Amino acid sequence: MIQSQLLSATCVAMLMTCQSQSMTLEQLEALQTDLQSQLSNVSSQLQALKFKQHVSLESCVPACKTDGQRIIVIIEAWAFHGSTALEQLFMSSKNVSTLCSANVWQCEGEQVPGVKLDGFRIVNLEQSINIWASIWDVRKPLNVIKTFGIRGEYVRDMYKLLKTPSKPVKGFAKNPKFIHVFMWRPWCLWKLSSNYQSYYEEHVKHHNRTYALRRREIYEVEVLESIVREISWVKENGGATILINYAHVIWWPKRTAQRLSAAFPCASEGFTPNFVPTLGEDVFPGNDWKAKNSLQEFGNQKHSQDYDFNAKEMKCSIKPSTLSHDEKTRLRVAIKFLVKEEKSCGHVPPDFLEY
Repeated sequence: MIQSQLLSATCVAMLMTCQSQSMTLEQLEALQTDLQSQLSNVSSQLQALKFKQHVSLESCVPACKTDGQRIIVIIEAWAFHGSTALEQLFMSSKNVSTLCSANVWQCEGEQVPGVKLDGFRIVNLEQSINIWASIWDVRKPLNVIKTFGIRGEYVRDMYKLLKTPSKPVKGFAKNPKFIHVFMWRPWCLWKLSSNYQSYYEEHVKHHNRTYALRRREIYEVEVLESIVREISWVKENGGATILINYAHVIWWPKRTAQRLSAAFPCASEGFTPNFVPTLGEDVFPGNDWKAKNSLQEFGNQKHSQDYDFNAKEMKCSIKPSTLSHDEKTRLRVAIKFLVKEEKSCGHVPPDFLEY
């Protein structure tokens, strides 16, 4: 199909060259429009094939029904690793309810009044879930919690409590169904984070560039390994997971939206990367929402090659320069696991949708 379209587009181009001397300006403009349209279609289909190499939409097992069943979606990503972008994609669906109306920083569950913390751990988790449930719109099937970073104890506490709550959660029939949506970021894309750029420059100022780069590279290895551990733990304990690549969210947003739509049919109209949150409706002043544009616009503004990343092949175009042989091996092992996990389009147990 794509080959025939390329051939057709080539023929149009040749025809324009051969007939340009005898054609009117209007005719040439019409041919040019036709050629651009065909090339755009070819480009879109090539991108779809590339995405299919990384994620098989056909293998997506629905994580929710379309009969009014409510699902809790827990966004699990390390701090400053793109969780805001992923939540913005979720909130583009009219059937998703977030905690943004609580008017707390970045709509994070831990920031909601009444939630008590001991370090990075919620100490009144059961009470907190009911606080969140009172904020969600009960008419919407997907209820999203954005956390402030993947922490082993936090992920496991949340899983164990939601798996067997001692008391019913407000607005949910029986035990609430929940799914962990993990997100990972290729190691070289730390430069996309203004926070990590600041950390890097601070280390350069007080030490040197080698030291600063070393801190960033080994940190990214440890982050990816932590995501591998928590995904593995949830799956081993019978939980539902989906893994998203931050690079896909930024540079292949339409395909990522399609993937979420396949995984969450209860979103009905699906998700769109062209969505921009409306202040007072989707986000509120106290959220201090970082994203000012749509995901599509953000990706168009950020050229992947400027961040040492190949967006077509979906991999870093450079190699880490400060890691030891063993550390590089750890990085490769983690990436191999994450790429494989993402291609499977998630893990949803057979009985997940049963009450």
